[in-house]
Amino acid sequence: MALVVEDGTGKTDSDSYISIVDADTYNAAHEADTVYDVLDDTDKEKYLRLAAQDIGVMFHTRWRGSRSNETQAMPWPRAGVIDYDGYLIEDDDMPLVLGYAQTELAIKYANGTGRITATPSDAGVVKRKKVKAGPVESETEYVGGVSSSVVVYIVNDMLRGLIISGVQIERS
Repeated sequence: MALVVEDGTGKTDSDSYISIVDADTYNAAHEADTVYDVLDDTDKEKYLRLAAQDIGVMFHTRWRGSRSNETQAMPWPRAGVIDYDGYLIEDDDMPLVLGYAQTELAIKYANGTGRITATPSDAGVVKRKKVKAGPVESETEYVGGVSSSVVVYIVNDMLRGLIISGVQIERS
C-alpha cells in the first residue's frame, strides 16, 4: 500500500509527512545512510509509517496550535501556530522539517536499532561494562550505533519551532 502523504488539506487517510522520493533525496543530501538507501520501497514505506506514527505520539501534547480539522489522520496541519521565530505557519502549510524528522527516525529504524521511546532514553542501545585494571573503575561503553536518546534529541531539535518546550506557566 503506497504512502498517503499529508499535503496540508488534513487528509483523513494520510500516514506520512514525506514521500519516498523526498526521503531518499534528504538521505542522500544529509546522511547518505547505505542501509536505508538499499531498501526496497515496501520497507521504506514501513519505516516511514512507523516514524510518522512515533512523531505523533512523542509530541502529541507538545504541538503548537491545534489540529486544522477534527477528521484529519495526523497531528498536522495545525491552526494558530507561531513558530519560535515569531512567524505564523498558515493552517494549510506543511513544514518541511516534519518530513525530515520523520526520515531521521525511519533511517534509525532501518538500521535495526529499534523504535524510539516517548522520552529520551538509552533503549535499544547495547551496553557493556568495562572494568579497568588497578583500582577498580567501571565505565559504560555504548556499542552498536547512535543511542535512542541522541535520535530523540535530534528530532526534538529539528521540530523545536513546532513544539512547546519546557514547562509552560499560565498567568491569571
